[in-house]
Amino acid sequence: MSRAEYKTAIMPVSDEKVKIAVKMTGKETCFYGHSKSENINDLIKHVCNTWSLQPDPDQYGIQREDNLYYVTDTKTLQNGCVLNLVDSPKKMAQYLLEKISQRTENEKPVAQRTENEKLERQRIENEKLDALMRLAKQSADIIFANEFLDIGGFQTLKDIIKTSPSDAIMASTLSAYQELVEHGIIPWEGVANTAIVQQLIGFVKQLNKNKILVQRSLEILESITMNCVHLYKTIVSEIPLDVLINLLQDDMPEIRESGISLINALCRNAPTELKKQELHIQLRQRRMRNALATNILCNIDSLGAEMRQQLYLHLALMFNTYRQRAMTPGDPQSQSHRDAINELRQIAFETLASDMSSAPRQIGGYSEHYAKLGFTDTKVPSNDFSECPPGVLALDLMLHFARYQTEAYTKIVLENSRCTEGHECPFAKACIRLVAILCDILHVDEEPMETSPDFNSMFYTTDHPFEDFFCISIQLLNKTWKEMRATSQDFEKVLAVVKDQVVRKMLDKPSSMDHFRTAVFSFGWSQILKIRRQERADKEYSNSQAAPVVQLREQITPEILEIIKEQRQSYLMEGQMFRKAAGNRKEREKYWYCKLSHNCKVLYFGDTDSQNPHPADNLRGQVAISDIMDVLTGKDCPLVKETKRKGADLGLAFSIKYEMEKSLNFIAPSQTIFDIWTDGFNLLRDKPMTSGLLKKDLDTLLSMEMKLRLLDTENVPIPESPPVIPPPPGNFNFVYNYSN
Repeated sequence: MSRAEYKTAIMPVSDEKVKIAVKMTGKETCFYGHSKSENINDLIKHVCNTWSLQPDPDQYGIQREDNLYYVTDTKTLQNGCVLNLVDSPKKMAQYLLEKISQRTENEKPVAQRTENEKLERQRIENEKLDALMRLAKQSADIIFANEFLDIGGFQTLKDIIKTSPSDAIMASTLSAYQELVEHGIIPWEGVANTAIVQQLIGFVKQLNKNKILVQRSLEILESITMNCVHLYKTIVSEIPLDVLINLLQDDMPEIRESGISLINALCRNAPTELKKQELHIQLRQRRMRNALATNILCNIDSLGAEMRQQLYLHLALMFNTYRQRAMTPGDPQSQSHRDAINELRQIAFETLASDMSSAPRQIGGYSEHYAKLGFTDTKVPSNDFSECPPGVLALDLMLHFARYQTEAYTKIVLENSRCTEGHECPFAKACIRLVAILCDILHVDEEPMETSPDFNSMFYTTDHPFEDFFCISIQLLNKTWKEMRATSQDFEKVLAVVKDQVVRKMLDKPSSMDHFRTAVFSFGWSQILKIRRQERADKEYSNSQAAPVVQLREQITPEILEIIKEQRQSYLMEGQMFRKAAGNRKEREKYWYCKLSHNCKVLYFGDTDSQNPHPADNLRGQVAISDIMDVLTGKDCPLVKETKRKGADLGLAFSIKYEMEKSLNFIAPSQTIFDIWTDGFNLLRDKPMTSGLLKKDLDTLLSMEMKLRLLDTENVPIPESPPVIPPPPGNFNFVYNYSN
């Protein structure tokens, strides 16, 4: 017996019953408690017997009322399901095929038809239309679709398309056609041919026709574009740019959505990178951007999920066209690369009146200029573009910045060339690394995701989205470099901050490049620093609330308290000089000294002066710790009660009471000393520490200890509860004996 058969044999059959309702036209609804152990034929038989019908599974089937899908497995039924008893998939497929295959005999011109012939023709047309509409809905069910395809139904639909029927019949035919194609059952070679494609394109060009017909034609053309390589050339050559723009300007949102879906399919499935770039150059034209801005992006908040996905895909495909340049390394032998680098030098260091044509071909003689431009290899600057990405895409963007924002370019280069050594921002090196970061942010070298949270509309507001994005980012980098007062050692740190600035402001979805520029330039280094600190604090707090972390803190808290106790005792053993509480000014300048013995049993004290703060051998006074009766602070302190001096600062006074009426009075020089000594005396008397310093020290030491212990869990999610320990095995025969 196989493993699967064994599991089936020992698995108990569920006899759970679900309450369902079964309906049929002209019959009273049947309520039934159906056992999941019964199959669909048992259910059909029960319902047919209830309604006195012949229980034949070949004649009847069960459909869900909500989606018209046939039920084949009763285990999927839930309580409250409403079902319909209808014709079986095979019988329904045959019936609908018969209805849509009807033809009118003896076709005559309209003027020659009799009234009866007109009525008969109208009847057939109506039946055909009703059958096609029903077929379009039913074809979404793969069970029915298989039956319909098995009897040659798809070829019949293709024949109907070729006859160019009325718009209503054609729209319903294309709807059924599309539903059947989406199941992926039919080989794509048999889905369409050039004649059908041209006919569909003809419908797309006539936007004043039936809107559903146009929408279905667009959806089918998209599917053909995605899957039929041999028909791609026909589609892309037959649909001009004006037609695509008209689709985006249509009043019907579904047509606009289908239109941009077709555009994306054409771009995504172009046979070569060159063809993709040609398409995107056309699609980046101002007319196309205006159509998107006027008809789609103007109501961006009302866009559906599918339209947002298509707009994201459109942007992602556009950025993918930069992949080839990003993956092309710099070539020292390439004349175009050398000319571009030389042009960067000329724009930065030569006057505008310089003759570009007289520039020398050999660039090795300008090492000083290339060093000021920030190139690492000043003899052969092309070598700086060897890393891919960003490859020569960085050179392209640098040249765009120099040509179209010359003033900003020369300002950055000349400012940094005058900086002291180590404080300059190397322009070329920064550009190359920045382009690599932007490629990562915009996913230039990645295939578009099937589902994306959203898109950024600011890239639709400019003719050169990536280029303008770079121009803003490189100026931001230079600004942030100066704000951070960075040196060459801070290069990577500045880049990380710039990436953080760009990503955070992109999440705000600015409506245009100008808005993005304003937002990101006002988002300085100080704000980034503040946000990072807050995020770190929030993360630490969040992690500290996890049950395992709370348990760990509870375990190590006694250890930390012991450390604090040792620190308090050590401080008392070291001793402290206190000011005397006397009436006149001369007496107030006198001091006395107090310290704890090393065995923590005796407190020594005696007079001293500021010249001899540690009179270890001159302390004659002694108080046994065992004789201390209480530690008095605040209003309870005898020193506060006895003094008559007004305005005296005795907020830091405390006393220890020993024997019967004796006390030792202290005036601490600071709050910290006050807290340490009162905590120390409480500890010596086995009393709890109560000072504010205790909480501060405990929090500080506990936080440091927790960070050290959790260092290995950085970026690791901490579970709320420990994993379940599995039960021990039945035997331990798997243990290997190493002694042999």
